[in-house]
Amino acid sequence: MMREENASTDNGVEVDSLDVWLAEEPAQPAEEAEGETRKGKIGLWMTSLYVGLFIIRPWEVMFPMLGALHFERFFAIFMLICVALTTGFRLRLTFQSITIIGFVAAGGISTILSYNPALAWENYYPILTVLVCYIVMISVIRRPNELVFILISYIFFMGLYLSKALWEYFVNGQRYYDQGVHRLGGIETSFGHYNALAGSIVLSLPIWLYLWDNRREITAKWKALHRQWFRYGAVLYLVLALVSLAMTNSRKGMICFCVFIVLSSVRKARLGTLWKKALIAVLIMSAAWVVLPDEQKNRLRTLWDPEAGPANAQASTEGRVVAFQAAVAIFEKNPLLGVGPGNFKDYRQSYGDGIYLSPHNLLGNVISELGILGTATFLLVVVATFLNCAKMKALARRVRHPDVLVLNGLGIACRNAVILLLVEGISDHDLYRFNWFWLAAFCLVALECYREAETELETIAVDAVEEPVPEFAEEF
Repeated sequence: MMREENASTDNGVEVDSLDVWLAEEPAQPAEEAEGETRKGKIGLWMTSLYVGLFIIRPWEVMFPMLGALHFERFFAIFMLICVALTTGFRLRLTFQSITIIGFVAAGGISTILSYNPALAWENYYPILTVLVCYIVMISVIRRPNELVFILISYIFFMGLYLSKALWEYFVNGQRYYDQGVHRLGGIETSFGHYNALAGSIVLSLPIWLYLWDNRREITAKWKALHRQWFRYGAVLYLVLALVSLAMTNSRKGMICFCVFIVLSSVRKARLGTLWKKALIAVLIMSAAWVVLPDEQKNRLRTLWDPEAGPANAQASTEGRVVAFQAAVAIFEKNPLLGVGPGNFKDYRQSYGDGIYLSPHNLLGNVISELGILGTATFLLVVVATFLNCAKMKALARRVRHPDVLVLNGLGIACRNAVILLLVEGISDHDLYRFNWFWLAAFCLVALECYREAETELETIAVDAVEEPVPEFAEEF
């Protein structure tokens, strides 16, 4: 690995800005390269801003006026026009894309034939927006540096989100009080619930860890000042994430964080060193327990000791079991298509046990609202993502092209993020999170980058073998 103090140069010259870093292109005519770069950057920056809008969602709480104006729709339309006029759309019918289109189609059929179509449309429309984001990502992101830029944007906007949430918590006193503890909430309504916020934080950590592990490769051609900003920003984000996670007092979030520690400790371990990595994970969690405030400790103790918290904490745990049973009962009545996206609570209250609460479980959510068709296509989406992660890991070992070295470890990060989504789904209904499609897009784009690099290396090898021998060499 390149030493950090020397990593800022490429033939002794530092890259002056992020734009130049993003503008690096394979060898081609200068005018053509410059034109393609300008076009690509427009779509790339629009995609980055769209990622920020997905995370912060300013029209929901901070600026309601934007919601009345349907700002997000106008921005999406403008972005689509920009992409169409610059890079163009690129939707290859890969296994991953087919599964995602299939899942969206299954959700559409379920929406049309749902218990309450109007309510189902309100929950199905966000799925369509995530599909648009998926198509834009795989269309605009063409090179490893561009993919890394979008990943940095993801963590950057998450950092802004958490900063604002903590400001509201500590300065303005905006917080939840539930189950005997104060709890940090988000700055929007879609994923602003304290449990959902804890999930968002933990899901960002595998991507953060990938960026941190590859910080030298990512910033190798950046100016020294920008490299420092990257490192300080990464450390700052980790602090924000850990403080925010603790302030949510989410048992689910704490458990998922422990799973993240285990996955991160063993992500590159061989069988012979696995026990050492596992021991490190145990030591890290033990140290975290020691420094954890008593309020958070007592909150976590309620998982095994009902007396450690108020009665409604235990009722919350038992309610999740009852909700899953209700989901199974709804599925038995509507096996093929379910009752439609977002219809669980209404249907449960009218035709189930009379309780107006969400399923709080991924499996219960998908089988009750989307039925067999939606469940099957959703499982295919997950399988396709896992397969692409495995392919990326294999290609990273054998493709040593300099352009894709920066992607090493991304397959493991995306795999761990999907695992965390599934673990979250044990006690939360995270079926409609945008993370499923985003991770699929990251994997698909990275996989194509690896394959293009592998093809280029094979071409170079063939050209080297077929290169004609000079005449003077034949005389010898």
